Amino acid sequence: KLNIGDVIYSLMDINERFVRLLFDPLYIQNLNITLMTIKSFYQRTFSIHKQVLSNICKNILPNIHDQVKQLVIEQHSIKRILTHNYSQLYSLSLVNFKEKILCKYLRDHSALRDLLTQQITHLNIDIQSDEVPILLSKISLYMFILILTLCQRLTYLNFCQLFSYRNSFLSIYKLPKICPTYSTLMELKINVETFNDCLCLVDGRFDSLSKLTINVREIKYERKQINNEIKFPKLKYFSLTSFSYTFHFDDYIIPLLRRMINLEELILFLSVIGNDSALIDGIELHNQVSVHMSHLNKFVFSINTGIRIVNNEMDVPSNQDIENSFIGKEYGQVGSCVHFEPNTPEDTTIDYDQAKGVVKSHIYSLPYQFESFLHLNSSFQGGIFPFLKNLKISNMEPQKKKQHPSTLISFPHLNLLNLIDAHNDYAEQFLVDTDIHLPSYKDDESLRDWFRSFAALSLLPLHHMLSGLQCLLRILPNYPGIQRFHDYYHNTFAPFSRFPPHMYNHYRNITPRTINYLEGRHNRMKKHVNSPHPNIYIAIDLLQKEQSLASFSRIRDDLGAPAPKRRKNNVISDQCLNKLWQRYDEGRTDIPAFLKAA
Repeated sequence: KLNIGDVIYSLMDINERFVRLLFDPLYIQNLNITLMTIKSFYQRTFSIHKQVLSNICKNILPNIHDQVKQLVIEQHSIKRILTHNYSQLYSLSLVNFKEKILCKYLRDHSALRDLLTQQITHLNIDIQSDEVPILLSKISLYMFILILTLCQRLTYLNFCQLFSYRNSFLSIYKLPKICPTYSTLMELKINVETFNDCLCLVDGRFDSLSKLTINVREIKYERKQINNEIKFPKLKYFSLTSFSYTFHFDDYIIPLLRRMINLEELILFLSVIGNDSALIDGIELHNQVSVHMSHLNKFVFSINTGIRIVNNEMDVPSNQDIENSFIGKEYGQVGSCVHFEPNTPEDTTIDYDQAKGVVKSHIYSLPYQFESFLHLNSSFQGGIFPFLKNLKISNMEPQKKKQHPSTLISFPHLNLLNLIDAHNDYAEQFLVDTDIHLPSYKDDESLRDWFRSFAALSLLPLHHMLSGLQCLLRILPNYPGIQRFHDYYHNTFAPFSRFPPHMYNHYRNITPRTINYLEGRHNRMKKHVNSPHPNIYIAIDLLQKEQSLASFSRIRDDLGAPAPKRRKNNVISDQCLNKLWQRYDEGRTDIPAFLKAA
């Protein structure tokens, strides 16, 4: 993907060949005209600088608007961006809009309405909010209905599921009964408030859906539950997520699933609670779900169960018992954790009421496929977590045996760790100990060698740098997150980025690299600014000294004074580099060997 907000800077002083490449259809089909700034996990902005937007609208869009197929825009730029005609546009993402502003554009902006009516087949809607979680107003319900009515070619709709941290939910329970059948829509992703909202989506009005992804804020008792037995034969993929505990797995969720008679892929992320009943295990899932879906070939789940012990005693099964229940059921590798918690007032995750205690279990597919992991506790068995971003620990009891596991547990993409319901021991384990790892690969020699070779790209001839990059990408280390480095390089230092290669290429150049020179200068400035009592006079004095030093250096140069002696190590490095360049120019060293040696 090409973020044009960054590319605009690369247009300054770039040769004609780069400009021609910039307008190549291969690079401009997908335009993201937003720039995300993360203030905190829940606070993010997407707008770009006014001057950058002006340059985009003036210098870029007039040349490429008829080649754009996918477009991402936000509320401050939509008016100017949509002044152009996008004849090939089929996918539109409206990001970080306030409800009232988005509603006004959907209702009154003729260019947007024409696009939605005549061209758009894929639409993403993201609504900003000041609170998390939040129930969206009736304005959003109106927009949902308006979109379905207006978009005559729509096949894909993502309504407020674009960013998981938003937690914005829509109530569609009062969706007008007279709404028509939406026969073109094949895939829908949506956050809804209640289970009745969920049932509204499977009442026959969306009968062409083949993929349905629903996040339900709360699955609770419905006084007037929609009684609907309509089968859903076209649905092939169904994903149901609900973070809150529910009592209604057997009487609400199971009947819904059994209506999806031709389902091929099922995704469940649930938290279930019951009284004096059995834990959900492989046998329960097989008998209640899988056996009723003859076409099911993929079942991915993460299900937390809490059984409140009120009247009966309960034999708490072991992790091995739970995992054995999946044998022969074709679920693939499954992780589990089971433990008993007595009634303690500190526990806020479950309403104990009159219960003597709670048996908690968690069963999940491995490798773990979800971005969130809820209610981690002392019985956690580990696993592989390639996508996990949000982790909540629920255990107020101190760790009785602080033993290190035999294998390292790694969360390579974790960006939210919730310790509100956790004892301090768990904070210590995650943030201090080495048995649970939020990884840094600085000690991995093979990865360090690869990055050293990457840093040497700038020493190749300018026209060979792309070939060098391709060589390194062919041996890209297999580490979680390495792709993000590649994306960072592409967005920052690639030919169409803010700092294209000609700005930092150092082939046959033994003078100090710009970045090293600046680092040294900044370190000197930082040393002075970080005085015990910094003030404006210190800053002025520092700048005056810098000016005096620069003037003195120019005078020395004008008088023909010899250059300052270079350090011995630098002289040796220069000699080695010159010999290496000589061998490369003569064809005695290929690109991989050059990068490694450099």
